[in-house]
Amino acid sequence: SMPTDDYTFNHFQMDVPVLVVYTNGGNLLATDTVLTFDDSAAGGVSFNLRLNTFLYNTRTLERIRVTIDPTGATATVTVARSWGGTAAAALLDNDQWVVYSRASEDKAGSPTMISDDPTKIQNYTQTIRHPIDISRRAAQTHLRTGSNYEKLAREQLIRILGDIEGAFIYGEKNDAAGAVTGQRLTTTSGLLEFITTNVKDFAGTMTDSSLLVELERIFRFSKVEEKLLLAGGTMLSTLERLAKLQGNPLVLLEPDRTFGLKVRTWASTHGDIQILYHPKFGRASEMADWGVVVDPQYLAYRYFGDEDIALILDKTDDPSEDGFTDEWLVDCGLQMGLENTFGEWQNAAAAAI
Repeated sequence: SMPTDDYTFNHFQMDVPVLVVYTNGGNLLATDTVLTFDDSAAGGVSFNLRLNTFLYNTRTLERIRVTIDPTGATATVTVARSWGGTAAAALLDNDQWVVYSRASEDKAGSPTMISDDPTKIQNYTQTIRHPIDISRRAAQTHLRTGSNYEKLAREQLIRILGDIEGAFIYGEKNDAAGAVTGQRLTTTSGLLEFITTNVKDFAGTMTDSSLLVELERIFRFSKVEEKLLLAGGTMLSTLERLAKLQGNPLVLLEPDRTFGLKVRTWASTHGDIQILYHPKFGRASEMADWGVVVDPQYLAYRYFGDEDIALILDKTDDPSEDGFTDEWLVDCGLQMGLENTFGEWQNAAAAAI
């Protein structure tokens, strides 16, 4: 967790370079030495291409060398064709090229630097309050389990923690005027809003092959080989049925690794998924077959000011009121980074090989 001194907090991340480009129409003959590249969606790629950068065509197996630093966002590049022994061949629009290396000539000056601009990700903190509204007599009543006030305080603390979890999953970033005082009302962005790249609708049935495709996608840019799936009970049942169909039961992690929670693991060659039931999915019948795959190293809990969750004592000191109102208060938000290492899985109610 980290404090923030503004309800709007930003962080900057460096995305993992893809280093794959695509021929974007134009000159496609085997003799052409001025080629145009993009990211397959007309996006710019020139920041990855500089003098003596080498590219490999995954279809024709040809290697080419960039001979001049390109300019412009959608890179028109002058190249030397057929570097090495593979002959140049006619190209196709959207031929895929791997930007695989860069070399320097003897006695050459310093090459042009390749740099990436960081991406700014913004979110808001969200104020959550739960009061402990109790009469004087009730506050001094001792139940069989202890103090009545302490019981109510625990209950309201559990509610505020539940609201934080709900906001971090279902929340949408927004800054608007409230309906009561007309003052600012901010809400924090949650995982379902944040995840946009690796969103998979299994359309009712999760198969072995469809799961492997999603595992490959979420681990493609990861530095770790282990992630966490938070899901409803239906999705957990689907994964267990799929594991049994494969003859490969889920592995139970040792309790000392998971703070006593029963966490099972789906092991694959791409990486392992720790599987944990989350009530924010499981208690809503329409969301019980949903889940989110998170990379915890790219999540951070941000709280506003000097305190995290605080118990605010009643300071009104109104002698006409036979009781008091304390309250739990927190102003917090979720910081999320490297979105393409996360996943959102939907509608996995059945399993099939």
